[in-house]
Amino acid sequence: MKKSCLVQLILFGVLVVALAMGIKRFLGPKFSSLKMATPEKAAVSAQAGDAHPVPAEKQRSSPTATLPVQRGIEGLVPQLRLSLPLPWPGARIQGLVVSEKYYYVAAQDGAQQKAFIYRMLRTQPGKGQLRVISQGPFFEVGSLVKGRQALWTAVASSEKSQTLLLMIDPVYLGTLRSFLVNDYITAVAETEDGHLYGFNDRLTAIYEWAPTGEEIRRKPFAGGGYYYDIAVVRGSLVCAGVDPQGGVLDVIDPGTLTLLVRHRCLGFSKDGQPLTTGGFDVQDGTFYFLVGLSNANELFSFGLKKDIPWPAYIPSARE
Repeated sequence: MKKSCLVQLILFGVLVVALAMGIKRFLGPKFSSLKMATPEKAAVSAQAGDAHPVPAEKQRSSPTATLPVQRGIEGLVPQLRLSLPLPWPGARIQGLVVSEKYYYVAAQDGAQQKAFIYRMLRTQPGKGQLRVISQGPFFEVGSLVKGRQALWTAVASSEKSQTLLLMIDPVYLGTLRSFLVNDYITAVAETEDGHLYGFNDRLTAIYEWAPTGEEIRRKPFAGGGYYYDIAVVRGSLVCAGVDPQGGVLDVIDPGTLTLLVRHRCLGFSKDGQPLTTGGFDVQDGTFYFLVGLSNANELFSFGLKKDIPWPAYIPSARE
């Protein structure tokens, strides 16, 4: 009797195993290998312009986590994404100028306390010219902009709370002129009349200087954020930076020193940085953003949406 029960039990076990294997073959390997995505994997960034979850680190610390989950910059359409080879590993990119022929990049090396500019051919980014433009204590670069005849950048000192504004030769990358400002300036630009405009690190003041460096006016500015780089478009100052809500593109009237319009940036680089926290420029109707470290950077380009006219996106006090 016991032997008969044991045989029946063995036969039942074999039948169960065979049935399970048959079900597995029926469902196929895709179903049997499915796994739930971990929070870390779910937070990986996609290309600008694509919908994706907000990066995990931003869910913990950044106000942008409360914004709608979308990508890109208001009013712009993504076009290109690539990396530029830069010869100074680990430097933080702080400024960008795009010309018809060259990319100019300004960056700082905090460990060596040096600021440099690198110029490279757009058709051959691996070929270029590098020059150190300043070093400690003035090494904290703020923006890089093209003026009427030269480039301008700001190299600040946290230790001294002062800034040197440098006029740079676009061919040899040497300093043509400089003057000292008793404030920490993060972004500077030159308009068509040769006047210079700059913003301090707390966005509490906007400055205007004559071409020779004399201060013309200083006005309180309630920007509530930080500007990294500026481009002059249609006579207006287009400033890339951040406010407490995330990345922004601000359009400012240099005549009245007032904010005309603010565009939201909801795009991030692969390391979770808003696209407006590095170099920025506008060339031939294309918006360029270069963000990250020199050896791990990303260059994004955007075009204006076809149904948005330029005067609406970048108002100009001249019109």
